[in-house]
Amino acid sequence: MNKQQAIAAAKNGQKITHRLFAPGEWFTITTTSKLNADRIFEQQTRYVFEDGAELLPAIFWEYRTAPIWEDGYNIFEPQTT
Repeated sequence: MNKQQAIAAAKNGQKITHRLFAPGEWFTITTTSKLNADRIFEQQTRYVFEDGAELLPAIFWEYRTAPIWEDGYNIFEPQTT
């Protein structure tokens, strides 16, 4: 799937992998509401990874600007032994 399809699937809770990811690597996207200092709820989107790490979308895509990152995504399927 392409980048936009992968982002849409991840926003729906799917675990996404890419052909350049190592086996077992994936990400999904979560959006949460947080009360800011002005007591206004803000939505925060984070990319969440298999190891529990979280990144802002801009940071995730900052170094993934080459054409190879425009496609090559798949729904992650764990390997069974």
